[in-house]
Amino acid sequence: MKKIGLYFGSFNPIHLGHLIITDYFVHAGIFDEVRLVVSPHNPLKNIEDLAPEADRAAMCNLAVEGMKNVSVSTIEFDLPKPSYTITTLKAFQEKEADSKFSLIIGEDSLLHFERWKDYDKILSDYEVFVFPRVIAEADRMNIRSKNYPVKLVNAPIIEISSTFIRSRIKEGGEIRHFVTEDVRKYLEKTGLYR
Repeated sequence: MKKIGLYFGSFNPIHLGHLIITDYFVHAGIFDEVRLVVSPHNPLKNIEDLAPEADRAAMCNLAVEGMKNVSVSTIEFDLPKPSYTITTLKAFQEKEADSKFSLIIGEDSLLHFERWKDYDKILSDYEVFVFPRVIAEADRMNIRSKNYPVKLVNAPIIEISSTFIRSRIKEGGEIRHFVTEDVRKYLEKTGLYR
């Protein structure tokens, strides 16, 4: 059975932090393949600063080009909106019944995990792999007290954020050290986030 890790995100835009985490999961041997699932609209996030889904998917494809066992999925583009992780997980499972799908999320996502639609079903039916993020110790204690049945992994802690990159672009700052060169050129050509 093929083990596939699903790393959901707005990827608004995709940056080196996303790629480092993806690479970690591929090379740690946890999964046979990792898919970046581009979410059209996360119901828990503000839609105002969101670039068009086609642009975000295009940047993801540029960013993962040449990465082994990594692909980009736009499955949520064809599912009802807003995007609910449980719906997408079920859609993957129906399409590829011979594969085992797991969820990859950042530790900060556990802070409001109970707000996710059918979060208890996600926890009971799928493995959830959690990579560390920079969060307050009080938040970390709060997460531990919930005792979610998740697998914590020792991936690198990355402090780059899409929010930071968007404001950097808006201010006319340099982003070449935060995104791949192809993504930087795409952003320059399209004028996204200006």
